[in-house]
Amino acid sequence: ISFRPCGKLVAAAGHGGIAGIFGIGSSAGGSDAEDVLLSWKAHQGWIGDIQFVSQQQAESASNLVLSTSNDKTVVLWDINTAASAGRQVVPKKVATETWHSSGVFSMHELGGRIATGSKDGNVVVAQFKDGKIRKSAVLEDVLEGHVVKCVRLRPNLSVEAASAASSVLACGGNSHTVRV
Repeated sequence: ISFRPCGKLVAAAGHGGIAGIFGIGSSAGGSDAEDVLLSWKAHQGWIGDIQFVSQQQAESASNLVLSTSNDKTVVLWDINTAASAGRQVVPKKVATETWHSSGVFSMHELGGRIATGSKDGNVVVAQFKDGKIRKSAVLEDVLEGHVVKCVRLRPNLSVEAASAASSVLACGGNSHTVRV
């Protein structure tokens, strides 16, 4: 689950590869009810994570969402550019990457950097810029033969620490350990 930085949208996903975008407080009655704005088959397997891209302006013309799945892919979607696919409206796929040899459990995007953790035991770090995703590093077998179920990038603490902080991440999984 991920909130859009403007706070008015929520992305959620899970079983069956289905993703959805929900509006908060957007109902005609003015209540805080959640409205289903968009729902689509995003992946061929369960979805491990979904997240709005963090560096979007509240008034931006695009609403970019990243999703990861048991189908081994990371997909960048633009939910403002949707098209009909039969009876379903599907957001535009901006980019699709397959960096892992097994399903992707976890993803974290922060400030244009993306980290993914997978059943293959690897963590992949990538950079998002100008609608493109580029892999920058693969940390192999970080949990010594165990699945990576969670990965998080460290937020920048100050402008001076920005370059050092952007390369720090933590991950954990079936090994009952956390690696930083």
